[in-house]
Amino acid sequence: MPLYADLVFRNAKIITMDSEESIAEAIAAKHGRIVAVGLVSDMGDLIGPTTRIIDADGKTVIPGLIDSHAHFMNVGSAREIYEDLSEEAGVQCIADIQSRLKKRAAQTSKGEWVFGYQEDDSKLEE
Repeated sequence: MPLYADLVFRNAKIITMDSEESIAEAIAAKHGRIVAVGLVSDMGDLIGPTTRIIDADGKTVIPGLIDSHAHFMNVGSAREIYEDLSEEAGVQCIADIQSRLKKRAAQTSKGEWVFGYQEDDSKLEE
């Protein structure tokens, strides 16, 4: 029985995030997981009768990311769960960010999220 993808994006600019910084034109997924990335012609055997095909019309597709830019209304009242990563808090470089988040993670219950805020790339030494 062939493995048909549930979803195929084609005619896209797919940012693969691999070490060669490759750009692909098609991507196939099954059960929410990527099963193939490459040329549209590579996807033929993965397209079945129930495969949803989306023509991206040349738009960019990137791997799923969690948006780190959000405005929470109650940050002030919930400071104990957020790590201040601002220059004002003494963060000067990536190592400072890593250190603070590692320390916060050690104080956080297993399975819970660690949140950082006020990080500004333009103010880091790197």
